[in-house]
Amino acid sequence: MANERNNRKRKADELAEREACRMVTRLRPRDPPPAPSPAKKPRRNAAKKKVAKKGRRATPAADRLVRRARGTDQCMDCAIRNAAKPPGEPLFDRLPEEMLDHVFSFMSLPEVVGVERVCTRWQQSAQTYLNRYTDLDMSEWVEVYPVPRAVLRWLLPRMPNLKRLRVSAYGIQWRPQVDWGRLEPDLLGYACPLLTHISLVGFKIAPKLVRELCEACPKLEDVTLAPRVTNAVVKMLLQSLPGLRVLHVRDSYVSNAAFELMPASLESLTVQGCHVSDFIEPDQQFAFTKLTHLNVASFMELTTDALTSILSQTPLLEKLALPSIDLRPERCLPQEGAPVLRHLDLEANGGVTDRTLAWLASKCPKLETLNIGLCNNLTEDGLTASLGCFPKLRVLQLGYLGCVTDAVLESLHESKLQELSMEIDDKFTMDGVGKLKKACATLKSIKIIS
Repeated sequence: MANERNNRKRKADELAEREACRMVTRLRPRDPPPAPSPAKKPRRNAAKKKVAKKGRRATPAADRLVRRARGTDQCMDCAIRNAAKPPGEPLFDRLPEEMLDHVFSFMSLPEVVGVERVCTRWQQSAQTYLNRYTDLDMSEWVEVYPVPRAVLRWLLPRMPNLKRLRVSAYGIQWRPQVDWGRLEPDLLGYACPLLTHISLVGFKIAPKLVRELCEACPKLEDVTLAPRVTNAVVKMLLQSLPGLRVLHVRDSYVSNAAFELMPASLESLTVQGCHVSDFIEPDQQFAFTKLTHLNVASFMELTTDALTSILSQTPLLEKLALPSIDLRPERCLPQEGAPVLRHLDLEANGGVTDRTLAWLASKCPKLETLNIGLCNNLTEDGLTASLGCFPKLRVLQLGYLGCVTDAVLESLHESKLQELSMEIDDKFTMDGVGKLKKACATLKSIKIIS
């Protein structure tokens, strides 16, 4: 029995050796034999070492063949790993700097800062990546670090090429999610001399701090003020930045004098939810010759004469937002029309009627985007008669109108519409939507709001 067991074991070992030889020959070519080693001196205590070798664990047959084929005393896994990298040099250290930057581009900023603790090479690569960082959004740090202000003070000096800084997103009722405390103009000026875009939402600012910020960062072009700032802060900002291009003001008091201080370089102005402390004169002059984007959503106390005076002095206006106000656009826009207007937002505007759509179709020939959602004064006949008369209309939003029928969709068959948004509870049918898809070849997206 013992002889038969030994014979079976010997045959299994021979079969394993043949399979291992076939695998080594097929997968890994045999390396040239190593150079002969110099003659070694007879070692002492050889008998003791022979005795010690007897207690070692026997190596598998496949590993023995790999060692014999490579002429080295390494197992298969070690041989493959050591063949991929030089001895003593980690594989990650051989990656070029451009590949590391590509890896960091898939990480968020907190993750890039966290990998600095891995090793010296990662720390150097992460610092080089931060040196080239130009856009910083601190809203993603809010849930990561309990003291975001300290993180901002530590992080800004490491980004000398930073150009855009956004520290907090708006929360409920346009309130900032994080209180960043007092603004530090010295830190921004020392760490970010190239800063051009900044959002001050969440900071406690005063006229003096705004003046110091403008002196420390003279290249500022785009500024978003925190909500509920005083009129003095707005006036100081306009006086200190004559080259301002973009200004966002929300839920604040803006005086007539502040409008007079608007620089001639201003291209985009947002005064959403603001109040006018004193009325704007109908014949008042403004320096809005370069203004291309105007948003006066929920602008309280804004009269038709005041808006007419502003729009009459904006010959380059391309984007206009008049949502949540009760002013008729055909009375506010110039009577000769707006030939360069391309985007118009009239959502929840109580002054929009069927006559408004007919006037826009004839006076705004380049209009590409139109939002008339929640305009309850519109009717089915007005939509059917006017929507097909916009020659370059690409995006149309008809949410929550209650009068969108298949006849309205049929009027869009010959248009060049690309995106359409409607409410699911409206009066149209899915057959009408299917016919619109077949007739309008340029239509790419239909969004049905639930």
